[in-house]
Amino acid sequence: MNSNQIELLAVNAVEDYFTKIERINPTIPVGDKEPSWDGFLYLYSDNSMKKDSLIGRIPVQVKGKQGEFVESLTYPVKTSDLRNYMREGGCIYFVVLINDKQERKIFNRMLIPVELQNILKGKEQQKSINVKMKPLEGSDDDVYHSLVDFYRDMKKQTGSPIKTLSLKDLVDGNYDTFRFFLSGFDASKESLESFITRKAICLYVKSTDANASDIPIKEGRCFLKLIQNVKQIVSVNGIVFYNSFEKTNEKNKIILGIGHCLKVAFDSQNPIEISVNIKLEATGLKAMAQDVLFVLNVLENKSFKIGDFSVDIPCDNESEKLYALLKGKYAMLHKVQLLLEQLHVIKDLDLSTMEKRDWAELKMLTAGILDKKELALNVTER
Repeated sequence: MNSNQIELLAVNAVEDYFTKIERINPTIPVGDKEPSWDGFLYLYSDNSMKKDSLIGRIPVQVKGKQGEFVESLTYPVKTSDLRNYMREGGCIYFVVLINDKQERKIFNRMLIPVELQNILKGKEQQKSINVKMKPLEGSDDDVYHSLVDFYRDMKKQTGSPIKTLSLKDLVDGNYDTFRFFLSGFDASKESLESFITRKAICLYVKSTDANASDIPIKEGRCFLKLIQNVKQIVSVNGIVFYNSFEKTNEKNKIILGIGHCLKVAFDSQNPIEISVNIKLEATGLKAMAQDVLFVLNVLENKSFKIGDFSVDIPCDNESEKLYALLKGKYAMLHKVQLLLEQLHVIKDLDLSTMEKRDWAELKMLTAGILDKKELALNVTER
């Protein structure tokens, strides 16, 4: 194929894709000579797509590339084009892969000003900069609303250079209000937690100047992670171990954290398939003993309950080995607890400071005090 054929196939692929989506009108002329841009995606608020329902237009650039299909792609973009996108408030860059059968796969990068600023930093003298692209995918509704959100971010990020704050600035500074903007939430289809964690967002800090614009976070678009402490009983076979658990919503995933020992993760769209991670991370003796006992009961019963909801845990040969190992560990921890109670030690033991020698001495004390065994002491004369 020659360059004209490649360009035609690429532009047609992008136009065909967006023509099928309601409220979007792609206008991308073939053979366009305008510098840095090939056309626009016009966004409308309703299906009439009349002038009075026009939200705005997004500049686009389309490139065709011959090659086999891949999952991810990096493409060299001219630095002069990136600077122009920066000045104009952003652009969507499309790269269309075309294989030997002339099948096409569309990749894209939504280049908002704050991310363009990051891409250009320190590379201004280069002729081109490699930019990561991702496949164009998602439901028609998701694609439409992602464009609406992108257009809004284009308009909010103005100025050259753009004034930004880093995530570290948020932690170190006195900022108590941040905001982000998303469109397209439908409560009948998914929870709010799922919606706001599966979409890339731009975070903004509310300016202290009432007349000034919000300040964008310089890291660009990110994915939120929501962490909640849920007050609900966690039990095994009727025995209550915890009165709460940690629930984390992140991109397409929900993670339940039980104590300091067990994490159960499942796809928010397909909760049937779960993954279980057992890792003992408690540093205090009391918490560690409780966590180990909980895990032993979970492995023995192959399930636990959160309230009245039962969570089944898949077990295999490795689970049996872990059970045997933890049974011995719990016996030792429980003995140490009994020893400290008998010695009237109130302060919890910090296991993170314990060394091999400390455990050996505790073992000797439990043998002598709890088990009433005679101890042989080695005395070295000086």
